[in-house]
Amino acid sequence: MSFLVDGFVHLDSAADAAAIEKLRIAQRSIGVERWCFAGSNFCRQLGVPDQNPIGLWLKSLYPDEVYLFASAASFSEDAPRPSDPRQESYANQVEALRAAGIDGWKLLNGKPDRARIPLNADEYRALYEALVRYRLPLRWHVGDPPEFWDPERIPGWARPEWCYTSQHPKLEDLRRQAGDVLSAFPQLVIIFNHFFFLGDELERAAEMLERHPNVHLDLTPGIEMYFAFSRNREPARSFFSKYSQRILLGSYCSPSRPPGPVVGMIRRFLETQDSFDPPHGDPFMWPERRGPLLGLALDRRALGDIYRNNWRRIAGPRPARLHRDQVSAYLGRWRGLDSGPDLARLASALYSSRQAER
Repeated sequence: MSFLVDGFVHLDSAADAAAIEKLRIAQRSIGVERWCFAGSNFCRQLGVPDQNPIGLWLKSLYPDEVYLFASAASFSEDAPRPSDPRQESYANQVEALRAAGIDGWKLLNGKPDRARIPLNADEYRALYEALVRYRLPLRWHVGDPPEFWDPERIPGWARPEWCYTSQHPKLEDLRRQAGDVLSAFPQLVIIFNHFFFLGDELERAAEMLERHPNVHLDLTPGIEMYFAFSRNREPARSFFSKYSQRILLGSYCSPSRPPGPVVGMIRRFLETQDSFDPPHGDPFMWPERRGPLLGLALDRRALGDIYRNNWRRIAGPRPARLHRDQVSAYLGRWRGLDSGPDLARLASALYSSRQAER
């Protein structure tokens, strides 16, 4: 199985074109032919207020290989500036970036430390409507592993930042709010990050997939889901076989977190019946005390769905083309803002000099 689409790649540190090319070569070496850059919460590490300009830069570097799921620019906590894209409505942000050539949308508003507004609130209605109108799939982070609400069970790597208390929304409340959105917008195509944190609740996951035909689940670790699957290997194998057209591959790799170990782990889990540990060198996966992972040994049909076919159906067989004028207009609105290394200007210059409209 040599052609894979990695649906979840991040940048978590400042990276120049050489670092991106190194990541691309690493992806190619393990069979990943195309990959999706999804905006995240790493803006501070990157020294920028928003990651969409970086994503456009990546698409301009590799227009036939990189998908971009843009994210809503954070509304500024400082005094608003008339030209600041962070002050625009969500719907207008979708419109501007769709015109520039994005492939989908990413929301982190369901992560408990960011869920300041209920997911089903009226403030988001125009955003969901715009995504439906422009047929943009939504990659959505809703919740976190249930153990993050339990100080006795939360893993050490998550404790400093994500040990949730009564000051944070409850997991079931976030799931209920997301369910309201699914019912209100049945045409909205959704990929729930990290399997919607339902690795231990396969019956509930199946019920959701049956009720909502446009919902999909992503296999990007959270390692906890893989231990949950392994504890219930036969039900998990049946679930993956039945719903193979609703499950997608993702690695969460970055220039500082090479894709080989995590993609290798996922492939071994899906393709073999091996008993094995997660990568020992990955601090988000090891040490662990939950026992070995037990592979599912799926057939080639299911593997093809998960590795590439579902992504092609949802986001297109190739990345959307960038539109030069709209890219320049979008990037131009970032000039003059406090954008650290000014990657917006870098992206604009790179695009103008190297990429004709395709």
